[in-house]
Amino acid sequence: MPQNSNGAKSNGTRVIALVGPAGAGKTSVAEAILHAAGATDRHGSVGHGTSIGDSSPESRSRGGSTELNLYNFDYLGDHFALIDCPGSVGFAADGLRGLAVADLAIVVVDPDQARAPLAAPALRALDEQGIPHIIFVNRIDQAHGRIRDLLSALQPVSVSPLIARQIPIREADQITGFVDLALERAFHYNGNDSEQIDIPGDLQDREHEARNQMLEQLADHDDELLEQLLMDQTPSNDRVLHDLARETGESLGVPVLFGSAESSWGIGRLLKALRHEAPGPESSASRLQVSDPSLYVFKIYNGGTVGSVVNHIGFTVTNTQEAVAKWKAAGVNVLPGGAGRTDQAFVETPDGIRIEILENKDQKFPIQSHHVHFNVPESEIPKMQAWYSTWFGAVPGKRGANIAADLPGINLSFSKAMNDAVQVTTKGRTLDHIGFDVKNLQAFLKKYEAAGGKIDRPYTRNEQANSALAFITDPWGTYIELNERPDTPSQTTAAR
Repeated sequence: MPQNSNGAKSNGTRVIALVGPAGAGKTSVAEAILHAAGATDRHGSVGHGTSIGDSSPESRSRGGSTELNLYNFDYLGDHFALIDCPGSVGFAADGLRGLAVADLAIVVVDPDQARAPLAAPALRALDEQGIPHIIFVNRIDQAHGRIRDLLSALQPVSVSPLIARQIPIREADQITGFVDLALERAFHYNGNDSEQIDIPGDLQDREHEARNQMLEQLADHDDELLEQLLMDQTPSNDRVLHDLARETGESLGVPVLFGSAESSWGIGRLLKALRHEAPGPESSASRLQVSDPSLYVFKIYNGGTVGSVVNHIGFTVTNTQEAVAKWKAAGVNVLPGGAGRTDQAFVETPDGIRIEILENKDQKFPIQSHHVHFNVPESEIPKMQAWYSTWFGAVPGKRGANIAADLPGINLSFSKAMNDAVQVTTKGRTLDHIGFDVKNLQAFLKKYEAAGGKIDRPYTRNEQANSALAFITDPWGTYIELNERPDTPSQTTAAR
């Protein structure tokens, strides 16, 4: 459960912002956090194009964030929202707008001390807004210099003192683990996890020195701890952890942790720091001078089709390559077809709608609708096909290798979603809903409700247009508009 900086329990979702220079690995850290917390069933990779964040075509092509990435996850019963802010100067304004709502920021930096000044803009923005923050040194497996030298390079660009929470364990020139100075425990990196070990004998003097330095920093704001240190008394771990949480929450100090997002090293320790040391939302409310329930809108984002139940829609043209050349000349983002196909292409609209383009040389019109492509877990495909057959009279079949169903004027295709994952609803996204014309809409709705179906928007009559509409949602999250119009054909349904 979230805590205030004084250790008192509080309620609500804590907002964590990931900030730092471009190329430090912020989105990789986000992917590692989501996987370690159990929010995803795989560890997404930015380099391999499998990350949840940076999924837009522009981000993929640039190899870096061009917009905010928003996530949420639970960890040991605590709720978190994650804002991954672009580090590039050209997209920094997007991140600054979202930063104000953060309860805590993680400043992700590179282990190369020569790149330390690149963290200055992020640290300056956090200090100016009074946002508590910690530093996470990423790619520690690629570090060649000393961590203490990196901290010395970072300290001049930080208003608050940096507090080393860990010291590295090295074997030859490689960092293979760490010592947690607050708990006085050593851990060895082991694959995607770490295992507790004894503090190496040759590191005990260094651990004692580093821990004393950390305690002296904490004692600057805790007279009782200072008295204990002067009396050569050993403070309890509870007191040390309480002071770390308080100093973090009140921006009196900046704890520094390290790890490797790609290898998941140190991510478990980072999650524990978020759980125990990140202040609750009451602290941000106080900073923003908010006392009543409030809403802070920093960006309106609907989301594209990819990741929703309707992955994309399809159209046919008489000549794909001619259409592609025309669109590219007009500045439209066009992606090539699969496996070198020249009769296929994909268009990505600025607001994220993915459109498959196929070729039909015999059609009478320059462009016409062809299919709606659903993505669902593999086990749901036959159920979805049967549902559309039952309620809309779609004729089961196949389109190429895809399970499909046909309606007058449109094909419905069903494919396995990436990683066999459940997709989000279409409602509220750029492609909010699909639509069908229904003959005798009232009778349809009555039958649908009798079978246990839920009507999202009841039958609404437009006398002037002599038409009616209603909305339902299929069991997989597709929002569907149902229309009854004077020109509705005699068939049971017709796709719009």
